[in-house]
Amino acid sequence: MAVAENGVIGAGGALPWQLATHSKRLTELTQRRPVVFGRRTFDARARPLPRRPNVVLTRSPKYAYQGAWVAASMEEALDFIARLAEEWKAEEAFVLGGAETFRSALDFVSRIHLSLVHAAVEGDATFPELDPGEWREVSRERYASNPWDAHEHSYIVLERRTAPRPPGGA
Repeated sequence: MAVAENGVIGAGGALPWQLATHSKRLTELTQRRPVVFGRRTFDARARPLPRRPNVVLTRSPKYAYQGAWVAASMEEALDFIARLAEEWKAEEAFVLGGAETFRSALDFVSRIHLSLVHAAVEGDATFPELDPGEWREVSRERYASNPWDAHEHSYIVLERRTAPRPPGGA
């Protein structure tokens, strides 16, 4: 995910920045791996991401989209991910947003790939605050702004200090 220093991840259903470096990394990380979107984030894309299984999380029982699996809860999405990861021979799966989906997934993830945008931007969607006692930084790379990246940003990998909560578990 990409998040501004003030916690903003979206504005009006769109990203509030242009970060080609982040987009390229996202593509490389998620190729041939299951991805989970909230319905509004998926609809904003207007199509599934190619070359990876897409799971859409929605409360709408009538929602359907050709080329995507639909889940009514994070637990159901995690069941889809487990089956799809086995089928696609993927060791990882990714949650790609939006804000509510990140919040509902946070207890279940063991690693966060984060592009920290070194700016405070206006927006209406925010990423949940992370407990520093729960997460440790394992790597950081800094990138300057350039014609393809509107803001200076850092790519940070965080790992959970303790095991994530198992789906359906305590």
